[in-house]
Amino acid sequence: MSATVTEAPAYVYGVSWADVVLGDAQGIGEASVRAVEHGELAALVSELPSADVRARRRDLLRHAEVLQQAFEQSTVLPLGFGTVFESDGDVVADLLEPRYEELVALLQSLDGLVELTVRALYDEAGVLAMIVGDEPRIAALRGSNNPADQVALGEAVSQALAERRARDGDEIVASLSSLAREVAVEERVAEFEVVRAAFLVGRSAVDEFDAKAEDLARRHNGVIRFKLTGPLPPHHFVSEQWAS
Repeated sequence: MSATVTEAPAYVYGVSWADVVLGDAQGIGEASVRAVEHGELAALVSELPSADVRARRRDLLRHAEVLQQAFEQSTVLPLGFGTVFESDGDVVADLLEPRYEELVALLQSLDGLVELTVRALYDEAGVLAMIVGDEPRIAALRGSNNPADQVALGEAVSQALAERRARDGDEIVASLSSLAREVAVEERVAEFEVVRAAFLVGRSAVDEFDAKAEDLARRHNGVIRFKLTGPLPPHHFVSEQWAS
């Protein structure tokens, strides 16, 4: 594969091997995606449609789609949304050349690995019913009309929910971590969110990971809902290491 070099601003999606197959991939603004090569490496780039690069939903999706299409053919190191160089030459001079050994080593270390993300959320009615059933004091407070008891009830439910969430989150992560090379647990963003985490898993272990997640979903049926996404490029495991 020979690189096409232009002097227009270059939007960079990520880095892969020089033999990556891009097919008819289209980037932001419907621009064609091409490979800018340097040795064994190739940056996945497209011409920048305008100077206005904002995190619009359609552009975020297109960024992810380009990476996903390349990832289905080869190992990919994702770059964050909005990474722009002045030209293809600058992509080589400022990214691929000075960080060549680092990028090659990262690609080699991630060969055969994929990212799977798991998000688990409580069914509000289900978990509250379980808390009431497990906590006689909470059940008793629910039957009281005393304002002080209602305040105590809210505090007791909040504490019981936090403790259960911590236990369930730890169980989910521990169970799935047995199949992962690395795990990235993110901060919860909602009261009834149990866990959101990314797992770096071998391609050959994806089916087993899926089966274990399904088993967790069955065991927590009616209380916890699971959302499993992937296989994906390893966004959580490379971006912070090299995209700065």
